[in-house]
Amino acid sequence: NMVTEILESARLNDAQGKLQLEKINIVDLIKSLNSNYENSAPGIQFHASKEALHTHADSARLRLAFKNFIENALKYSSHQAQPVEIEVKELNQKIYITFKDHGIGIPKDDLGLVFEPFYRVDRSRVKSTGGYGLGLSLCKKIISAHGGHITVQSEPQQGTVFTVELNT
Repeated sequence: NMVTEILESARLNDAQGKLQLEKINIVDLIKSLNSNYENSAPGIQFHASKEALHTHADSARLRLAFKNFIENALKYSSHQAQPVEIEVKELNQKIYITFKDHGIGIPKDDLGLVFEPFYRVDRSRVKSTGGYGLGLSLCKKIISAHGGHITVQSEPQQGTVFTVELNT
């Protein structure tokens, strides 16, 4: 996984690694991802304001970014927590995708660093959380390459919300 994430990150920096843009339905993309996690505790609750919200994007790269947000939300939530909430909505010609967990949260001092390569809030690198601190860095590169933005809000022991903003 680490090698894949490093290679994908390098591709986005290279002129040959340009996005393969096509018209995609974000709602369908996320629904297809969610089906991979149907049996993952604490579960996923999905809501979309419309059945179809379209944008021009590289579906493979967005799939990679959204998969990372979903897996992080599930990983850092207790199995007894409320389900991870994913919402897709449109507002002022923008599409907003939120990934909300009710997990351990991120300390305020770490919020500005979570998108840095190799940065991990949990520095112990224990097997249960794994990872090398590359996932969110890659997500930021992918979303930025699409002209979008990511914001993060979190409270320790309350959960975390990542919001992705893309153009319609």
